[in-house]
Amino acid sequence: MNIPAFIIVRDRIAKLPVLTEWLEARGATVILVDNDSKYPPCVEYLDKMPFKTYRLKDNHSKWAPWEHRLIELHPSDYFIVCDPDMYPHEECPDDAIEHWIEAYERYPGYHCVGPSYEISDLPASYSGRRDVVRWEAQFWARPIEGNAVSTPYFIAPIDSMFALFKRGGYIDIEKDSLRSNYPYVFRHQTWYMDTEHPTEEELFYISRCDPNRAHWVREVWPGMEERRPA
Repeated sequence: MNIPAFIIVRDRIAKLPVLTEWLEARGATVILVDNDSKYPPCVEYLDKMPFKTYRLKDNHSKWAPWEHRLIELHPSDYFIVCDPDMYPHEECPDDAIEHWIEAYERYPGYHCVGPSYEISDLPASYSGRRDVVRWEAQFWARPIEGNAVSTPYFIAPIDSMFALFKRGGYIDIEKDSLRSNYPYVFRHQTWYMDTEHPTEEELFYISRCDPNRAHWVREVWPGMEERRPA
């Protein structure tokens, strides 16, 4: 299954090897789109990895694969765009990509397809836990058929965290998409952090992030502005 998987990278490395290994094991072609990373371990990883890597000179955020017309350079009936801090739930089946492709055939008319995001086990050490659960609960509320337990998908918008698009697809959170039910679920690294004791990587990421492009940074990391360099 030669599906291009564009991973949008900027100073996040902790879960990137997990994500790339998972994608490669399922036949996807990993393509790294680097939005001007400066975090040394991340730069070192990008330098040594065998994946096709596009090194951009500034931060184009989630739009980078489209703005730089990178998707056109890797034509395919389907392609994936995802963030580097997304990784599969330990029970996510091996056929996840095939599962999402089949959703397009089974439920035509939806914009894109991807996993739901785990929110049932977020740690108390993450100060934004309640906000995340409150916000994300709405995306577990519209089963496409049956009930919340039996439905294979929920109708919900998808941004750039992890999405499978058809050829010609693009990000549009105003359109209904499909998020798969358990066990086809992913985790978001940020939601498992200890906000009182951020790691070196997290502090570096905070120091360079644009708060207008990093919702959960802006909302739940107290004192972020004080930690950003002048």
